[in-house]
Amino acid sequence: MVRYIEYKKMFFRKIKKEKNKYYISKLNKRVSNKLFKKLKKEKINKIVCDKYIMENNQFLNYLYAKQLYIYNGRKLYKYIIKNILNYLKQFNIKLEKLNVAILVNENLQINNKIIEEASGIFKRISIITNNSKKFLKLENKLEEEGIPINISNNKRKSLSKTDIIINIDFPNELINKFNINTKAIIINIEEKIKIKNKTFKGININYYQINFEDKFLEYENFDKNIIYESMFFDIDIKNKFNIDKLKIKNLIGNNGIISVEEIKNIAII
Repeated sequence: MVRYIEYKKMFFRKIKKEKNKYYISKLNKRVSNKLFKKLKKEKINKIVCDKYIMENNQFLNYLYAKQLYIYNGRKLYKYIIKNILNYLKQFNIKLEKLNVAILVNENLQINNKIIEEASGIFKRISIITNNSKKFLKLENKLEEEGIPINISNNKRKSLSKTDIIINIDFPNELINKFNINTKAIIINIEEKIKIKNKTFKGININYYQINFEDKFLEYENFDKNIIYESMFFDIDIKNKFNIDKLKIKNLIGNNGIISVEEIKNIAII
């Protein structure tokens, strides 16, 4: 169960509830405490905040301090990598002829699923990790299926000739220690990454927009990706969602929406 938190100017009330949504008129510690008490009374520990609240880090930190889980679209990101790759394919990017490197340290089930899906798409696959022993079982499984895979942590060479980089959980400071192909397409999942190398001319994807058309109109002040994420991971309604049918509307980089021209330029390099 989840509750949706929306900022709304109110003259006489700090907090008001309507159905599954709480409206709050102030973003301060006092309001966060009152909100938490109401959520606790309902036994709610997962929330979705509107765009305005998501830009207020101080207020979000008040909520995090209460051990509340705030959906942010990153958890869903891991489940739609294939959708993003399909979006890239429409621009004549021939994935089956390219090399992919997956940057990952945590041996989680969903991370392994990303690796296995990628192994069936790309020409060659590499895993870049600081915990190579954790992925030996997966390496053996893929090799038994006839899929060669390389596990490495060579910062100098491992990404210098890689076409596609799927960065699952490497932080900004670590990925920037690598010698990255200046024409690579990078998909960053767990956090926003900025490539510091000024010679980098590739595409750095930090987020996504799903094409929902007219869905979720009652949540117009929210990031619709996050609305979908909260519903997708709701155990009571999860089976109603077919994630394979989701269509990517836009990819988001450091400076906003990545234009079609940018993607097409990469496709012909």
